[in-house]
Amino acid sequence: MKNFLLTITSAISFMVSANAAVPLTTSFSPWSEDCVVDGNTLTFSKAWTGASSNYTDEDGKCVDMSDYDYIWLTFSETTCDFLFDTQYTAEYNQEVMTNGKSGDKIIGVKLNPDYSDQFAGLWLQGKDAGKLVVTGAYAGTEEEFLAAQQANAPVVTDTKDLQLTGFGKWADGIEITENTDGTMTVVYPGDWNGISKWLGDFDASNYDYLILEIEPQENSATQLYLEYQGVDENGTNNSTEIIQAGGTSCKITLDAARKDKIAQVGVQSASPTTLVIKRIYWANEATAVKTINAEQTQNGVMYNLNGQIVDESFKGIVIYNGKKSLRR
Repeated sequence: MKNFLLTITSAISFMVSANAAVPLTTSFSPWSEDCVVDGNTLTFSKAWTGASSNYTDEDGKCVDMSDYDYIWLTFSETTCDFLFDTQYTAEYNQEVMTNGKSGDKIIGVKLNPDYSDQFAGLWLQGKDAGKLVVTGAYAGTEEEFLAAQQANAPVVTDTKDLQLTGFGKWADGIEITENTDGTMTVVYPGDWNGISKWLGDFDASNYDYLILEIEPQENSATQLYLEYQGVDENGTNNSTEIIQAGGTSCKITLDAARKDKIAQVGVQSASPTTLVIKRIYWANEATAVKTINAEQTQNGVMYNLNGQIVDESFKGIVIYNGKKSLRR
């Protein structure tokens, strides 16, 4: 493993200001010919080679990062497992090395508080042959790093659609139209009548949620309905989740003990309405959507990415009046 103090000088252009995440300019230099650097693209021809980015000036003076908790990098492409570490003039910072995996879009290391005022550089080392494409480097607080992690979470496409065909009517007066764009229009008479699709004994063990997506509705309370084979300890064999007026999505968390035995799925309405169902699908934790009802997004209340209400002192990514922003 490469273990040395950085000696390569490169042009550095960034301003450090207390308690706000700042971008860092990277200028990578390869350790050997086994790593080819093209701007911020690092290509490793074999394992355990790497490249460094230096943050000392021409006189060897380091950068003071003592106002920050983390250094992190973002990527558009990572095709190999790799290591990420920071470098200090006073001490080689082995203890906070972070392991990255192929496919990661963000990785960070916690700055060593004993030496963060003597920050000299960072390095990346491939565990295998492959490529890393760096899109950004940042210094910031732990809260800002966690917000950046959330924003750069990998998009997982492990979903399974429930075909919008074969739904039966619960009552007279319900009309079902399968549209050419793949959606389904349902006219409901109200009184919690609905439609459902019998699945028999469907195994959804690979998924965490059932999700319904609809066009916004003016009338109140559409309900997603899920029925299991067999009852739980409370004698219940179903789960439901309501979308209020203006809402576009809801999800039911599957019962881990029974999600391999799902009997049927339905959509009900409390009042007479015409509903356009866009999609019903199974999803795992990473792909599940969280939707705030339309009337909530314009109410002047600020939420974090977990849907929790926060106040003006919160720092990080927030949702305010339906829009995302970063508070510093």
